[in-house]
Amino acid sequence: MTKRHVHIGSFRDMLPYDRDPSPASYSVDLSLLGNDLNECAIAKIGPIDKNLIDTLISSEYDQAPVMTPNMDGIGWRLVSTKQLALLATRGEPLEELDNNFISNDALRLDLDIDDQDCQLLLPLPDLFSALAQSPARLIYSPYRVTCASPEESIRQGLEPISEWILPEGDHFTVYGLITIADINKPIVRKIIYDVFLEIEMNLSEMLIGLFQDPEDWIHYLDETSKIKALGYWQLSRSRGYSSSPVACLTLTELLSVASKAANILSLLEYKSRSFFIDATGALSNVRNSIMHPVRPLVQSHDDMIALERHFLSAIDLRRKSQLALMQLSRDKRQKRSLEGEHH
Repeated sequence: MTKRHVHIGSFRDMLPYDRDPSPASYSVDLSLLGNDLNECAIAKIGPIDKNLIDTLISSEYDQAPVMTPNMDGIGWRLVSTKQLALLATRGEPLEELDNNFISNDALRLDLDIDDQDCQLLLPLPDLFSALAQSPARLIYSPYRVTCASPEESIRQGLEPISEWILPEGDHFTVYGLITIADINKPIVRKIIYDVFLEIEMNLSEMLIGLFQDPEDWIHYLDETSKIKALGYWQLSRSRGYSSSPVACLTLTELLSVASKAANILSLLEYKSRSFFIDATGALSNVRNSIMHPVRPLVQSHDDMIALERHFLSAIDLRRKSQLALMQLSRDKRQKRSLEGEHH
């Protein structure tokens, strides 16, 4: 068996001295989301520690990391609390057998590292997909990486960051654990919310750009929403300022108008109204869940699968609505250009 060099890292090691407050779009910095390995309740190969099981159960932990030096892979696996309890009941030890551990329990990160930036960024769709396949993942990279400010490097007598990166091969850094429960943390909600915010802004701009007279789209609303929009419009005009009734629409209402307006569907390049509804029908519920911080986004494997699917739909709608606005802008410029030629 090939000798491995496994370094126990920390998500906090990855905090650069000059963090960009805005990570890549749709990506989450796992150093702000995950649980460091050395902060977890660790299981051991051999006789089962019943105190560990009590700790896992009382803390509502569904799994524990365990070092597996004699198995292929990164040298660590995840064992479920249920499996540990079952082995304890049988009086059997935890052995380095694949069927004792959670399948698909590791997630590799291929880091893009330079001397200034060492963030553990992962696109949310990739994280959702990984957790939809397995409820917990050990996060690792094929490098040994330590990040610190230049001042900290000098204080510790460390080499430049670029020399801390060992070549890919048998060297691994295991940072910690990510579980489905971590998806309910505020940082994930914020990233998802930003996507929905852009969708609402884009759809609102599309309505204003496509319909000169609001009455040309208000009739697509149900009676209650129609009364609200007309009342808002009349009140704003009576107070002496011009404001489109679009300003009072919710995401549900914007999606409803979009689903019924043929010119919007065409510009968004959805094949049909039914296809649009299938793709976006659950987005309002996701947005509502995001806006209630005490309401969990996911509680089960099925929830994780659904969130992955709905977030991919939201990203697609955001992209399509951006392209649609760009097309509207080009059309307006072309129209002005043609009008100028005629004059």
